Amino acid sequence: MQKIFSVKNMNPQSIKSFFNKILLDLFLVLKSSKKSIDKIDLDKNSKVLIIRLGKLEDALVTTPLISILKEKTNCEITILANNRNHFIFSNNPNVYNIIGFDEDNNEIFKTVKQLNNNNYDVIIDSHIDVSSSVSFIMGLTKAKSKIGFRKGNEKLYTHLIDRAISFHIIDEILLLANHFLFSYSKENINVEYFSTLEAKQKAINFIIQNKLDNTKPLVGVNISAGSNDKFWGVERFRDLIKFFEKYDVNVIILHSLADKEYADQITRSNSVVFPNESFNGFAAMINGLDFLFTPDSSAVQLAASKQIPIFILYLHKEVAKKWCPYKSPYDCVITEEHSFLRLSYGKTLNSFIPFFENFYKQY
Repeated sequence: MQKIFSVKNMNPQSIKSFFNKILLDLFLVLKSSKKSIDKIDLDKNSKVLIIRLGKLEDALVTTPLISILKEKTNCEITILANNRNHFIFSNNPNVYNIIGFDEDNNEIFKTVKQLNNNNYDVIIDSHIDVSSSVSFIMGLTKAKSKIGFRKGNEKLYTHLIDRAISFHIIDEILLLANHFLFSYSKENINVEYFSTLEAKQKAINFIIQNKLDNTKPLVGVNISAGSNDKFWGVERFRDLIKFFEKYDVNVIILHSLADKEYADQITRSNSVVFPNESFNGFAAMINGLDFLFTPDSSAVQLAASKQIPIFILYLHKEVAKKWCPYKSPYDCVITEEHSFLRLSYGKTLNSFIPFFENFYKQY
Protein backbone atom coordinates (compact mmCIF):
# COMPACT_ATOMS: atom_id res chain seq x y z
CA MET A 1 0.00 0.00 0.00
CA GLN A 2 1.32 3.46 -0.88
CA LYS A 3 2.33 5.56 2.13
CA ILE A 4 0.50 8.84 2.66
CA PHE A 5 2.79 11.70 3.71
CA SER A 6 2.07 13.06 7.18
CA VAL A 7 3.66 15.74 9.34
CA LYS A 8 2.11 14.24 12.47
CA ASN A 9 5.34 12.68 13.72
CA MET A 10 7.69 15.45 12.54
CA ASN A 11 9.33 17.74 15.07
CA PRO A 12 8.51 21.49 14.94
CA GLN A 13 11.79 22.39 13.18
CA SER A 14 11.23 19.74 10.50
CA ILE A 15 7.67 20.94 9.95
CA LYS A 16 8.88 24.53 9.62
CA SER A 17 11.55 23.49 7.10
CA PHE A 18 9.02 21.44 5.12
CA PHE A 19 6.57 24.32 4.72
CA ASN A 20 9.37 26.82 4.05
CA LYS A 21 10.50 24.63 1.15
CA ILE A 22 6.98 24.53 -0.29
CA LEU A 23 6.66 28.32 0.00
CA LEU A 24 10.08 28.82 -1.56
CA ASP A 25 9.22 26.56 -4.52
CA LEU A 26 6.07 28.60 -5.14
CA PHE A 27 8.01 31.86 -4.73
CA LEU A 28 10.62 30.79 -7.29
CA VAL A 29 7.87 30.14 -9.83
CA LEU A 30 6.71 33.75 -9.48
CA LYS A 31 10.00 35.63 -9.08
CA SER A 32 12.94 35.91 -11.45
CA SER A 33 15.68 38.38 -12.36
CA LYS A 34 17.11 39.10 -15.78
CA LYS A 35 20.57 37.55 -16.08
CA SER A 36 23.67 39.57 -16.92
CA ILE A 37 27.32 38.82 -17.60
CA ASP A 38 28.37 42.49 -17.52
CA LYS A 39 30.94 43.43 -14.90
CA ILE A 40 29.64 45.74 -12.17
CA ASP A 41 31.45 49.05 -11.68
CA LEU A 42 31.44 50.32 -8.09
CA ASP A 43 32.71 53.60 -6.67
CA LYS A 44 32.51 55.58 -3.44
CA ASN A 45 28.87 56.48 -4.15
CA SER A 46 27.77 52.86 -4.60
CA LYS A 47 25.71 51.18 -1.90
CA VAL A 48 26.28 47.45 -1.40
CA LEU A 49 24.35 45.08 0.86
CA ILE A 50 25.95 41.77 1.87
CA ILE A 51 23.61 39.21 3.42
CA ARG A 52 25.38 37.03 5.98
CA LEU A 53 23.23 35.04 8.37
CA GLY A 54 24.44 31.83 10.05
CA LYS A 55 27.09 31.08 12.67
CA LEU A 56 30.10 33.03 13.91
CA GLU A 57 32.52 31.22 11.61
CA ASP A 58 30.25 31.98 8.63
CA ALA A 59 30.49 35.68 9.43
CA LEU A 60 34.25 35.56 9.97
CA VAL A 61 35.02 33.95 6.60
CA THR A 62 32.97 36.66 4.86
CA THR A 63 35.26 39.44 6.11
CA PRO A 64 37.89 39.02 3.31
CA LEU A 65 35.20 39.78 0.71
CA ILE A 66 34.21 42.89 2.65
CA SER A 67 37.83 44.01 2.82
CA ILE A 68 38.40 43.58 -0.92
CA LEU A 69 35.24 45.45 -1.89
CA LYS A 70 36.13 48.37 0.36
CA GLU A 71 39.79 48.49 -0.68
CA LYS A 72 39.08 48.37 -4.42
CA THR A 73 36.00 50.59 -4.66
CA ASN A 74 35.53 52.48 -1.37
CA CYS A 75 31.82 51.69 -1.69
CA GLU A 76 29.38 51.91 1.21
CA ILE A 77 28.93 48.40 2.65
CA THR A 78 25.98 47.34 4.80
CA ILE A 79 25.69 43.88 6.35
CA LEU A 80 22.42 42.08 7.00
CA ALA A 81 23.31 39.82 9.93
CA ASN A 82 21.44 37.86 12.56
CA ASN A 83 21.35 37.95 16.35
CA ARG A 84 24.01 35.21 16.52
CA ASN A 85 26.72 36.83 14.41
CA HIS A 86 26.12 40.59 14.04
CA PHE A 87 28.87 41.52 16.54
CA ILE A 88 31.51 39.99 14.24
CA PHE A 89 31.09 43.10 12.06
CA SER A 90 30.56 45.67 14.83
CA ASN A 91 34.05 47.19 14.94
CA ASN A 92 34.98 46.54 11.31
CA PRO A 93 36.06 49.89 9.77
CA ASN A 94 35.05 48.64 6.32
CA VAL A 95 31.39 48.25 7.35
CA TYR A 96 29.15 51.32 7.13
CA ASN A 97 26.07 49.81 8.77
CA ILE A 98 24.74 46.55 10.25
CA ILE A 99 21.07 45.65 9.99
CA GLY A 100 19.78 42.90 12.25
CA PHE A 101 17.48 40.14 11.05
CA ASP A 102 15.64 38.16 13.71
CA GLU A 103 15.64 34.61 12.31
CA ASP A 104 13.58 33.31 15.21
CA ASN A 105 10.65 35.61 14.39
CA ASN A 106 11.42 35.56 10.65
CA GLU A 107 10.44 39.21 10.14
CA ILE A 108 11.01 39.11 6.40
CA PHE A 109 8.57 41.80 5.26
CA LYS A 110 9.69 44.24 7.96
CA THR A 111 13.32 43.67 6.93
CA VAL A 112 12.58 43.98 3.21
CA LYS A 113 10.81 47.30 3.78
CA GLN A 114 13.83 48.63 5.67
CA LEU A 115 16.24 47.42 2.98
CA ASN A 116 14.23 48.87 0.11
CA ASN A 117 14.24 52.28 1.81
CA ASN A 118 18.04 52.24 1.52
CA ASN A 119 18.15 51.86 -2.29
CA TYR A 120 21.08 49.48 -2.67
CA ASP A 121 22.87 49.27 -6.00
CA VAL A 122 24.09 45.72 -5.38
CA ILE A 123 22.93 42.92 -3.09
CA ILE A 124 25.26 39.98 -2.46
CA ASP A 125 24.02 36.69 -1.04
CA SER A 126 27.22 35.29 0.47
CA HIS A 127 25.65 31.94 1.48
CA ILE A 128 26.87 28.84 -0.32
CA ASP A 129 23.68 26.91 0.49
CA VAL A 130 20.03 27.79 -0.07
CA SER A 131 18.35 29.64 2.78
CA SER A 132 14.59 30.19 2.58
CA SER A 133 14.79 33.45 4.53
CA VAL A 134 17.62 34.79 2.38
CA SER A 135 15.84 33.73 -0.81
CA PHE A 136 12.68 35.61 0.13
CA ILE A 137 14.70 38.69 1.05
CA MET A 138 16.70 38.51 -2.21
CA GLY A 139 13.52 38.14 -4.26
CA LEU A 140 11.62 40.97 -2.56
CA THR A 141 14.43 43.50 -2.17
CA LYS A 142 15.06 45.97 -5.00
CA ALA A 143 18.51 46.40 -6.53
CA LYS A 144 19.89 46.68 -10.04
CA SER A 145 22.32 43.83 -9.43
CA LYS A 146 21.91 40.72 -7.28
CA ILE A 147 24.82 38.30 -6.93
CA GLY A 148 24.81 34.76 -5.59
CA PHE A 149 25.93 31.19 -6.07
CA ARG A 150 24.19 28.78 -8.43
CA LYS A 151 22.54 26.58 -5.82
CA GLY A 152 18.89 26.02 -6.65
CA ASN A 153 17.42 29.51 -6.27
CA GLU A 154 19.35 31.11 -9.15
CA LYS A 155 16.21 32.68 -10.64
CA LEU A 156 16.54 35.38 -7.98
CA TYR A 157 19.94 36.66 -9.12
CA THR A 158 21.13 38.83 -11.99
CA HIS A 159 24.72 37.58 -11.65
CA LEU A 160 25.60 33.98 -10.86
CA ILE A 161 28.74 32.18 -9.73
CA ASP A 162 29.23 28.41 -9.84
CA ARG A 163 30.04 26.69 -6.56
CA ALA A 164 33.64 25.53 -6.09
CA ILE A 165 33.22 22.74 -3.57
CA SER A 166 36.90 21.79 -3.59
CA PHE A 167 37.97 25.35 -2.71
CA HIS A 168 38.69 26.65 0.78
CA ILE A 169 35.54 28.37 2.07
CA ILE A 170 37.19 31.82 1.87
CA ASP A 171 38.35 31.29 -1.72
CA GLU A 172 34.87 30.12 -2.66
CA ILE A 173 33.19 33.19 -1.18
CA LEU A 174 35.76 35.43 -2.90
CA LEU A 175 34.50 34.13 -6.25
CA LEU A 176 31.58 36.53 -5.75
CA ALA A 177 34.02 39.39 -6.36
CA ASN A 178 34.60 38.15 -9.92
CA HIS A 179 31.51 40.03 -11.07
CA PHE A 180 33.07 43.40 -10.28
CA LEU A 181 35.20 45.61 -12.51
CA PHE A 182 38.45 45.21 -10.59
CA SER A 183 41.17 42.63 -10.03
CA TYR A 184 42.76 41.67 -6.71
CA SER A 185 45.57 39.65 -5.23
CA LYS A 186 45.14 37.11 -2.44
CA GLU A 187 48.59 37.84 -1.01
CA ASN A 188 47.34 39.90 1.94
CA ILE A 189 43.87 38.40 2.27
CA ASN A 190 42.84 36.87 5.58
CA VAL A 191 40.01 36.79 8.09
CA GLU A 192 39.57 40.11 9.89
CA TYR A 193 38.17 40.67 13.35
CA PHE A 194 38.50 43.89 15.32
CA SER A 195 38.25 43.60 19.10
CA THR A 196 37.36 46.66 21.13
CA LEU A 197 40.10 48.51 23.01
CA GLU A 198 38.30 47.62 26.24
CA ALA A 199 38.43 43.89 25.43
CA LYS A 200 42.10 44.08 24.50
CA GLN A 201 42.89 45.83 27.79
CA LYS A 202 40.98 43.20 29.78
CA ALA A 203 43.04 40.47 28.13
CA ILE A 204 46.25 42.31 29.01
CA ASN A 205 45.05 42.88 32.58
CA PHE A 206 44.26 39.17 32.92
CA ILE A 207 47.82 38.26 31.95
CA ILE A 208 49.26 40.80 34.39
CA GLN A 209 46.97 39.84 37.28
CA ASN A 210 47.84 36.16 36.88
CA LYS A 211 51.56 37.01 36.72
CA LEU A 212 52.06 35.17 33.45
CA ASP A 213 55.67 35.47 32.32
CA ASN A 214 55.71 37.29 28.98
CA THR A 215 58.97 35.60 28.00
CA LYS A 216 57.20 32.24 27.83
CA PRO A 217 54.83 31.08 25.07
CA LEU A 218 51.18 31.81 25.80
CA VAL A 219 49.31 28.59 25.00
CA GLY A 220 45.51 28.63 24.81
CA VAL A 221 43.36 25.53 25.20
CA ASN A 222 39.80 26.22 24.10
CA ILE A 223 37.49 23.47 25.40
CA SER A 224 34.22 24.70 23.87
CA ALA A 225 32.77 24.27 20.38
CA GLY A 226 29.07 25.07 20.64
CA SER A 227 27.73 21.52 21.05
CA ASN A 228 28.13 18.48 23.28
CA ASP A 229 29.22 16.42 20.26
CA LYS A 230 32.37 18.51 20.03
CA PHE A 231 33.30 18.38 23.72
CA TRP A 232 36.39 16.20 24.06
CA GLY A 233 35.80 15.34 27.72
CA VAL A 234 37.08 16.57 31.09
CA GLU A 235 39.68 13.82 31.59
CA ARG A 236 41.22 14.21 28.14
CA PHE A 237 41.55 17.95 28.53
CA ARG A 238 43.01 17.50 32.02
CA ASP A 239 45.57 15.09 30.57
CA LEU A 240 46.43 17.67 27.92
CA ILE A 241 46.94 20.38 30.54
CA LYS A 242 49.17 17.96 32.47
CA PHE A 243 51.15 17.30 29.28
CA PHE A 244 52.15 20.98 29.16
CA GLU A 245 53.92 20.61 32.51
CA LYS A 246 56.88 19.28 30.50
CA TYR A 247 57.33 22.66 28.84
CA ASP A 248 58.08 26.15 30.05
CA VAL A 249 54.80 27.70 28.90
CA ASN A 250 51.82 29.65 30.21
CA VAL A 251 48.53 27.78 29.73
CA ILE A 252 45.18 29.59 29.51
CA ILE A 253 41.91 27.64 29.39
CA LEU A 254 39.21 29.29 27.28
CA HIS A 255 35.56 28.25 27.33
CA SER A 256 31.98 29.27 26.59
CA LEU A 257 29.67 30.44 29.37
CA ALA A 258 27.94 27.06 29.31
CA ASP A 259 31.24 25.21 29.91
CA LYS A 260 32.57 27.20 32.87
CA GLU A 261 32.07 24.27 35.26
CA TYR A 262 34.04 22.01 32.92
CA ALA A 263 36.83 24.59 32.71
CA ASP A 264 37.09 24.72 36.50
CA GLN A 265 37.35 20.91 36.60
CA ILE A 266 39.99 20.81 33.87
CA THR A 267 42.39 23.44 35.20
CA ARG A 268 45.53 22.40 37.07
CA SER A 269 48.28 24.23 38.93
CA ASN A 270 50.05 25.03 35.64
CA SER A 271 47.02 26.72 34.05
CA VAL A 272 44.51 29.53 34.56
CA VAL A 273 40.91 29.91 33.38
CA PHE A 274 40.05 32.99 31.34
CA PRO A 275 36.60 34.32 32.36
CA ASN A 276 34.35 34.42 29.33
CA GLU A 277 32.35 37.62 29.72
CA SER A 278 31.82 38.34 26.02
CA PHE A 279 32.83 37.19 22.56
CA ASN A 280 34.90 40.35 22.27
CA GLY A 281 36.92 39.32 25.30
CA PHE A 282 37.24 35.75 24.04
CA ALA A 283 38.51 37.02 20.67
CA ALA A 284 40.94 39.49 22.26
CA MET A 285 42.45 36.73 24.39
CA ILE A 286 42.83 34.39 21.40
CA ASN A 287 44.48 37.14 19.38
CA GLY A 288 47.04 37.54 22.14
CA LEU A 289 48.07 33.88 22.17
CA ASP A 290 51.19 32.29 20.72
CA PHE A 291 49.53 28.88 20.19
CA LEU A 292 45.98 27.51 20.26
CA PHE A 293 44.43 24.06 20.74
CA THR A 294 40.74 24.03 19.82
CA PRO A 295 37.77 22.00 18.52
CA ASP A 296 35.87 25.15 17.50
CA SER A 297 35.69 26.61 13.98
CA SER A 298 35.15 30.21 15.07
CA ALA A 299 38.20 30.05 17.37
CA VAL A 300 40.17 28.63 14.42
CA GLN A 301 39.24 31.60 12.23
CA LEU A 302 40.02 34.11 14.99
CA ALA A 303 43.48 32.63 15.52
CA ALA A 304 44.02 32.40 11.77
CA SER A 305 43.37 36.14 11.45
CA LYS A 306 46.63 36.67 13.39
CA GLN A 307 48.43 33.67 11.82
CA ILE A 308 48.72 31.95 15.20
CA PRO A 309 49.76 28.25 15.07
CA ILE A 310 46.71 26.08 15.72
CA PHE A 311 46.06 22.43 16.51
CA ILE A 312 42.47 21.47 15.71
CA LEU A 313 40.06 18.65 16.49
CA TYR A 314 37.79 18.08 13.49
CA LEU A 315 34.66 16.09 12.81
CA HIS A 316 34.92 14.84 9.20
CA LYS A 317 37.64 15.24 6.61
CA GLU A 318 35.59 17.42 4.28
CA VAL A 319 34.98 19.96 7.05
CA ALA A 320 38.69 20.01 7.87
CA LYS A 321 39.60 20.67 4.24
CA LYS A 322 36.98 23.36 3.69
CA TRP A 323 37.33 25.23 6.99
CA CYS A 324 41.02 24.89 7.86
CA PRO A 325 42.99 28.06 8.83
CA TYR A 326 43.53 30.19 5.75
CA LYS A 327 47.11 31.26 6.36
CA SER A 328 48.15 29.92 9.77
CA PRO A 329 50.46 26.98 10.40
CA TYR A 330 48.29 24.17 11.70
CA ASP A 331 47.83 20.47 12.20
CA CYS A 332 44.80 18.48 13.15
CA VAL A 333 43.29 15.15 14.06
CA ILE A 334 40.10 14.07 12.29
CA THR A 335 37.37 11.63 13.19
CA GLU A 336 34.62 10.57 10.79
CA GLU A 337 32.28 9.85 13.69
CA HIS A 338 29.51 12.18 14.82
CA SER A 339 31.26 13.23 18.02
CA PHE A 340 34.63 13.27 19.78
CA LEU A 341 33.43 10.61 22.21
CA ARG A 342 35.79 7.96 20.82
CA LEU A 343 38.62 10.26 19.75
CA SER A 344 41.36 8.94 22.01
CA TYR A 345 43.90 11.05 23.85
CA GLY A 346 46.71 8.83 22.55
CA LYS A 347 45.76 9.19 18.88
CA THR A 348 45.48 12.94 19.29
CA LEU A 349 48.87 13.27 20.95
CA ASN A 350 50.55 11.26 18.19
CA SER A 351 49.75 14.15 15.85
CA PHE A 352 49.92 16.93 18.41
CA ILE A 353 53.37 16.34 19.94
CA PRO A 354 55.52 16.81 16.81
CA PHE A 355 53.53 19.88 15.76
CA PHE A 356 53.71 21.49 19.20
CA GLU A 357 57.38 20.66 19.73
CA ASN A 358 58.25 22.22 16.39
CA PHE A 359 56.45 25.39 17.46
CA TYR A 360 58.14 25.28 20.89
CA LYS A 361 61.65 24.95 19.43
CA GLN A 362 61.06 27.80 16.99
CA TYR A 363 59.68 30.02 19.75
